[in-house]
Amino acid sequence: MIFPKPKHRKQRSQHKSNPMLDGSELCEICHIATAVETHELRSGKGYRLICQELSFQLKLCKTCHDNWHLRMTKVEKKPYRAMKQKEIIERTAVSKAEWIERLGESWL
Repeated sequence: MIFPKPKHRKQRSQHKSNPMLDGSELCEICHIATAVETHELRSGKGYRLICQELSFQLKLCKTCHDNWHLRMTKVEKKPYRAMKQKEIIERTAVSKAEWIERLGESWL
């Protein structure tokens, strides 16, 4: 071997996958189709696990999930984020300052 392999390699992050939905819940956007996917409401590196811990996620059907990425603007997404944030703050007694510290922004 001409070039030896480096001994220290970058470790891949071990993120927790979203659990599969059983099909008993409806999509939180259209309220018609069965929810098949969960989608974190804060994007960016390092926010997936935080969103999963706080359950800052929407349960979506395939069509709404595709629309979320391809067609919806930031302004159209804000009410869903604000609604979920309000639910989580009421349920878990997380202060707004702590929320901003963990997720970097607030939608309320």
